[in-house]
Amino acid sequence: KKRQEPRNNKYLLLFNGGINENYEVSESNVRAFKNTIEHYNNLSLAIINYGKSTPSEQNIRIVKTTEISGVLSPIDPNIGFEIWREHYLTLAQKHFLDSEIISPVRLEGAAGTGKTLTMVLKSIKSLLDAESLKMTLKTVFISHSISAKKYVKEIFERNCPEEKLAQFLSQGGQVCIEFYTLQEWCINFIGKKEWINENNLLEIDAYDSRLHQSLFIESLIKNISHETYDTYMAHCSDDLRMFMKKTEIDTLVEMFKFEFGVNIKGRANFDIKEYKSLKRSRNEIPALIDGDFNFIYRLFEKYQDYLGDQGLYDVDDIIIQALSTLNATLWKRERKNHGYDLVFIDETHMFNINELSIFHYLTKSAETKNIIFAIDRSQAVGDRSFLDDSINQVFESQRSEKLTLNFRSSPEIIQIASNIVNSGTMMFANFSNNINDTFGSFCYLDEAKCTKSRYLLFENMKYILEHSFNIVDNVCRKRKISRSKILLIGCDPFHVSELRKYAEKNNKPFEFIQNRGDVEVVKYAEVHNRYIICDIDCAGGLEFDGVVVVGIDAQKVPPKQNESGVGCAIHFQNYAWHNRLYVAITRARYFVHFIGELHCGFSKLLESSIQNELIEVKSGLKECIDAIENEF
Repeated sequence: KKRQEPRNNKYLLLFNGGINENYEVSESNVRAFKNTIEHYNNLSLAIINYGKSTPSEQNIRIVKTTEISGVLSPIDPNIGFEIWREHYLTLAQKHFLDSEIISPVRLEGAAGTGKTLTMVLKSIKSLLDAESLKMTLKTVFISHSISAKKYVKEIFERNCPEEKLAQFLSQGGQVCIEFYTLQEWCINFIGKKEWINENNLLEIDAYDSRLHQSLFIESLIKNISHETYDTYMAHCSDDLRMFMKKTEIDTLVEMFKFEFGVNIKGRANFDIKEYKSLKRSRNEIPALIDGDFNFIYRLFEKYQDYLGDQGLYDVDDIIIQALSTLNATLWKRERKNHGYDLVFIDETHMFNINELSIFHYLTKSAETKNIIFAIDRSQAVGDRSFLDDSINQVFESQRSEKLTLNFRSSPEIIQIASNIVNSGTMMFANFSNNINDTFGSFCYLDEAKCTKSRYLLFENMKYILEHSFNIVDNVCRKRKISRSKILLIGCDPFHVSELRKYAEKNNKPFEFIQNRGDVEVVKYAEVHNRYIICDIDCAGGLEFDGVVVVGIDAQKVPPKQNESGVGCAIHFQNYAWHNRLYVAITRARYFVHFIGELHCGFSKLLESSIQNELIEVKSGLKECIDAIENEF
């Protein structure tokens, strides 16, 4: 290092390692390296292999890091199938791409490891192989929302060989692929046989439908008559009464939504006796006695009455009806002709147990489950502890492929995310941690763009809003990038609303992300140099140069509960906030910054990262402004 620095040279001598212990660093190795540098003085990286043995594939996590310059970047997914295949895939990705699919394959990895891209490339290779062998291959790619489907389809179109694209997208062809959300597929399937169509849905997009569902359940809980409430509460347990009294409305909504859709509709099939007999986990609504179940079921009946009066069906209604039809005689006969040879499922962690139950019906044969599904359980907000069991039940005898090389985030951001998830692992027995074994892929030029994370604590909301936008402005000015490269994330509806109001009042052009993974909004903002604002629950599926998390402090993340608060609600809140914050910060490539109120103190979810000096805390207006102007 001392020799190279004065000469402004940057070389790396990499010695082979692994499970064997017979590799030695000898003078001949170093001399050969120096001779190579002198002979090839235009190279910035020289790789020299010593020894005859090579560690097995399973013991190599990173075999090569390639610096991509010019218009390409390590995270650009649109460079074409052949370029990806020949130059930029990791060993794990190549192994997955070339492997035969004869049983379900679980593609697992942390945020930013390229799960979606890898599945798209696998779909392209499968189609190309089938065509070359003159085989029939009908493929489907399932996403959780319309915006996610559009994004996946765009990656497919930009990487598929141009001369094959029209052929592969032609439905009904001998070799073809279809793109659906799960709700779209179910409507397309049962709509041909029954009375359900798009006009009967809460919303066309399953994600929007869930939001609509939340709004109504919130209204239902707030407006339940005192007479009904008092009548039922008199027969309820102390635990449920305390739960209803002490739990925040947002948490109540999420937990009742799960109770109605999964437990009553899905697992109990609308039968109150069956519902009362279900095994319950500790982070569900505390239903202990008959009175508790009767009260919850009464709320459910009111919810169903609303849907019936409007002639509408929610997502779970559609899924359960599709399950009923798929399990009938007609589909058993038609499955061989109308099922799929290969099924891809993106972001499996976004589907509930009802939705998971659909997938094993989609293949042409009940015995052969050629299904590939990507999952990152750390992103499954508020997971109810049975997700792994449900997945194992649906995708029997699955093969696991794990991606560990992170293409998106800097090593520092990966470490912060790991600290957050690790704290969740200690608290929740079923919390999954996919990021501990993840490695960064940043080259020298990428690392030069990284900035240490800051936690800025301001005295009041006025300063929080003003300097949230100032951070974006400073970064964009110094790095000469568009405002759209930085994402402003509000931790709750209040901060999202305040960010939007401030932008409108101060003539700051912005776009608002309403749906998870909405790439179209990001593209529009990039073209018109606009700020981007979103709620923390809508940040998933996207990536940016930097992220600014606004409104994070000890009072709000997770929301502070009274000591008399109910355990299941506190457990759900803590669980969900570990997920949310993990998703939010892993959207960033080079930096993530946090902003909160000084009098509230810093969030405990960031305590470990602060202690490990991954995040630097700045308090008060002057100190925070100095940090923004001098560092950002």
